[in-house]
Amino acid sequence: MELYSFENKFQLSLTVKNCRQANEDVPKTMASAESTKSCLRQRTKNEVYRKQILKPMLPKRLSRTVIYESDWINLYTDRVQYPSGMIIEKFHFLDYQKISNVILLLNERDEICMVQVKRYVTQLIAWELPAGNIEPGEDHIESGERELKEETGFETKLRKVYDFYACNGMSNHSLNILYGKIEMPKVQPKHSDEDEINMVKWFSQDEIKEMIKKGEMKDGISLLPLSMYFSGLLNISEI
Repeated sequence: MELYSFENKFQLSLTVKNCRQANEDVPKTMASAESTKSCLRQRTKNEVYRKQILKPMLPKRLSRTVIYESDWINLYTDRVQYPSGMIIEKFHFLDYQKISNVILLLNERDEICMVQVKRYVTQLIAWELPAGNIEPGEDHIESGERELKEETGFETKLRKVYDFYACNGMSNHSLNILYGKIEMPKVQPKHSDEDEINMVKWFSQDEIKEMIKKGEMKDGISLLPLSMYFSGLLNISEI
């Protein structure tokens, strides 16, 4: 009578070998099918445990209260349960309806294009990288090229080099970093966003590093791409 449900003795020998490595009590004669089954059950448990370590459980939403909703941004308070069982009764969640782009544009001298933006929330006039939302019907490249022309007047091909969440502890605001290079035109084109953009200017990389060092740049969405570029972490290649 066949004691084992394996296709051949080779498969069984591999199983027994793995069991011994796991300190299972497997008879050298391979005579005990029950011991082998026990070993397999233990291996299954170990595999489940290993997967739980590699992929931890995530917090889950139990319920949601709508505070505010619009075409641009939603605000919710969620009842959230963490893996330990702890429950947060009011987890404030900012749900962004649109993905955004931030644009790293260089010229033939490797200067970087910056825009001086008039910000209502912070009441600052600050140097930032061109940026904007992806509108319905656009892909991220079309959107970036449109936004670049609106904010700077420049036109060039862009490519995506990275994406990130701006503040993943409370929002799902996702951004793409787009990169492009352009030859300086003889005449500086005019931008069309007069309400938000005060000035467009090319800065040397040393000038921008000095601005950061002095604490003159406050926009995190600009600081991340610049820092990654200066440290060589962006996959920049010519278009």
